[in-house]
Amino acid sequence: MRKKLAILLPLLALSGLIACTTASLVGCRSNQTSRIMGEAEGNMVDSHQAGAGVYDSGVVSKVVDGAARQHFTACQPLGLVHINPANGISDRRVVFLGVENHGIEEMGDWRGQINTQITNDLRRYYTVIDQQYVNAGLQECGLRLQDLHLPQNQQRFIAAMASPRVGMPIDCLASARIDTGSTQNNDKAYQRNYNLTVKLVELKPQLAGASYGHTEAMRKDYNRSAMAKIKDYNPF
Repeated sequence: MRKKLAILLPLLALSGLIACTTASLVGCRSNQTSRIMGEAEGNMVDSHQAGAGVYDSGVVSKVVDGAARQHFTACQPLGLVHINPANGISDRRVVFLGVENHGIEEMGDWRGQINTQITNDLRRYYTVIDQQYVNAGLQECGLRLQDLHLPQNQQRFIAAMASPRVGMPIDCLASARIDTGSTQNNDKAYQRNYNLTVKLVELKPQLAGASYGHTEAMRKDYNRSAMAKIKDYNPF
């Protein structure tokens, strides 16, 4: 009897470990924990959508940098932009229209974070008009922010911003957009491509309507198979 128990107990313990591991792989409920991540740690990779790995602050900054460089390259030879050598900020005044989502996924709370990130990055190159002045200009001409993508509305907005009631003339409009493209491999795996684009539209008569943009692309592989879960599983 004792020999049988000596054999059965390790087997039962092993069975329990396998059961716990299997339950964790299939998503059994458990208590949630959290911790503060260190600055040197990489972003967590979201298992179902873009997440921090795609909307990384470094990627967003690179997009803004590329668009600003294109804009300055076109404007400087014409004397339309002057850059302060002390801080690298130009004399151009920009209204940021926000990020548009043209992708298949909902952005959720990432929309606000990306808008803030792009606004802060634009301030390294331009004077970004505060939202209170933008709202005053929109109210003056009876438009909404999304209406400014149409050229005829842009002219009305330019006039409203330069009017004595608002007193905040502008030189450029900046916008951003998210695009996605999906490739299905089988029922269990697919690839999704993400593009983040920032575009600057010139409003001065010499270059009116000219746009300068930069896009950064990232790809993600999604896999629903059991083998993928086992491969990614780390109990420690």
